[in-house]
Amino acid sequence: ATQTTELNLGYSRQVWPTSAGSLFLGAEARYYKMRLSRLSVRFGDITDSDELFDAIRNSDYRDDSGIGFDLGALWVANNYQLGLQIANINEPDFEFPGVNLEPYTSESIIDFLIRDQTYVAERQWKLEGSLFSANRRWSANLGADMNPAQDPLGDDYQWLTISGGYATNSWWLPGVRFGYRQNLAGTELGYLGFGLTAFKFVNFDVQSALDTVKISGTKLPRGLMASIGFQIAW
Repeated sequence: ATQTTELNLGYSRQVWPTSAGSLFLGAEARYYKMRLSRLSVRFGDITDSDELFDAIRNSDYRDDSGIGFDLGALWVANNYQLGLQIANINEPDFEFPGVNLEPYTSESIIDFLIRDQTYVAERQWKLEGSLFSANRRWSANLGADMNPAQDPLGDDYQWLTISGGYATNSWWLPGVRFGYRQNLAGTELGYLGFGLTAFKFVNFDVQSALDTVKISGTKLPRGLMASIGFQIAW
């Protein structure tokens, strides 16, 4: 299990203005504060599922922190923009708590549990492109991770995202958006999403997987994501 808090500080500036468009370069420092927990149990030792879930809930957390650095370039023209980002260039790593290795005799399992104690935020390349209407009210966006990476729980992700949005002149609801995203690695799940911006600085987004699963006779999406973000520009 992981609980992650991020604090980001970025800076960008125009470096090449032309009549056709402008090139912007930017950098961002990303501070990670992570609480990490890990529990390992042999299948043969599981005799009571309630005891197992109690052990999971009561497992110890280890606090760790690190800083990742991102670099990006963005070409902005009147009706389109193209961007490239390199995330976590320095690949910061974080340590999970150790687990008891005494019950295990297999060298491969022991080696895996030792390697699995360290999570590395892998370097990832990202591309993006957007098209805008003449008044910039309507937009269409395409984003793609160029290589897969792992999240703290060991699941691979490589997102391909297609979205569209509409911007208004309203202060309390200046933007709405909708889209589709597909994980090209790991679960390979696809998600439909909807989001809105309120009061010019609060972003709310929700996404639901198209694949479903039945739990106790109830059909539910295999994945559901929701986020609330705050952004201020100056």
